[in-house]
Formats: sequence, structure tokens, C-alpha cells
Amino acid sequence: MNRRRPTGKKAEKKPFRLLVDTQKLAQSAHLTDSRIEILGNTEAVVEGCKGVLEYDENVIVLNLGKMSVKFEGEDLSLKCMNDSDAVVEGVFVSIEYLR
Repeated sequence: MNRRRPTGKKAEKKPFRLLVDTQKLAQSAHLTDSRIEILGNTEAVVEGCKGVLEYDENVIVLNLGKMSVKFEGEDLSLKCMNDSDAVVEGVFVSIEYLR
């Protein structure tokens, strides 16, 4: 059996290094006050929706303020919508953020 013998040296602790540019992260996080919850590939709940920019059975584009979100797929529809929220239904093929 091979056993490691202590060398008498303690392992040197290295400081944790954050690999994300926090300034860029903070800027991108504040582009919109929206939240999107995707349920499988058939439903998405969009909070912070400010309106509909494009709508047909294959494409729905929602305004999120400084950006928008584009849903592409089949049999797409708005299940419900109020002044700040929307629920998109259908079979999603892609979801894309647009600036």
C-alpha cells in the first residue's frame, strides 16, 4: 500500500480570484428590470414586459425596456398579458435577447 508521508510543509492557501469582470456584470444586470421563467420548451413567463413589438404564430418579440426578447417556434401565442407581465405559449425553437 502506498501511503503519503507528511512532508512537514503545510499546503499554501491561495486567495480566491473572481474571474468575472464585476463592473461589466453590474452594467449588464441593469439593462432591464425583467425576469423570464422558462417552463420546458412550451411556456415562458415574462415579468417586466412593456409591450409587444412583433406577433405571429412563429415569432413573438416583447419589449423589455432597453432590450427585447424574441421567441421563435411553432404555434406561438400570448396566453395572457397585463401591463407588466406576459405568458408566451407554443413550442420554442429559440429564445434570443435583442438590444
